[in-house]
Amino acid sequence: MKKHTYTLISLGIFAGPFLLSFHPLAFFIQYLPAVFASVVIVGGLYIVWDMLAVKWGHWRFNNEYVGEVRWFGLPPGEWLFFVVVPYACLFVYEVSRVLFPVTEDIPSLWWIQLVFGFLFMVLAWVWRKQGYTLLAMGSVAFFWFLSAFFSPGIITSSTFWIFMGFSMVAFVIFDGLYVNLPTIFYNDRAIWGIKIWHIPLEDFLYNFSLLGLALVVYLQFR
Repeated sequence: MKKHTYTLISLGIFAGPFLLSFHPLAFFIQYLPAVFASVVIVGGLYIVWDMLAVKWGHWRFNNEYVGEVRWFGLPPGEWLFFVVVPYACLFVYEVSRVLFPVTEDIPSLWWIQLVFGFLFMVLAWVWRKQGYTLLAMGSVAFFWFLSAFFSPGIITSSTFWIFMGFSMVAFVIFDGLYVNLPTIFYNDRAIWGIKIWHIPLEDFLYNFSLLGLALVVYLQFR
């Protein structure tokens, strides 16, 4: 059972949001096609990143908690992660829209997203010798650039920041479980070395870009 810990945590992340998806408050299940599109497009992109990160030695998995089975270099629980996390967090987005007063996007301020995109590109260049740091910074830059064109003004939306806030709290809890067991080992040469509850700071950037891109794609199909 211990070797299935990673998979069981992922299923735990999924269970609550899925069961509540049928609740009339947000009736999230109606958006399943948009969620599916987001998971396939964004999840697929991050699975490729994950494969390369393992190949390049940015991190490795602990067989004690993930088992020895690998699909293209990744344990089954890791594949499941890229399905359940976007699903759960997009569920949080829809519930946030219902429960909290929202401020609408101000499309004319799309240029702020471009500024953030260029800023993170510069930061990625500065830390280009640290593999995970470089890719994490680059992924955030990519999110800001893409959002500027497909979701202009999203940076001004209170719903976006509420979504990110709740998602980050959940991220600290569950990613904290992953790294503290530990299910994964990081290469110190690929990261800054700054950690919060043993979570590398790069993981926060990784999570921000993953969820941000998942939301942008979801909104296009929704």
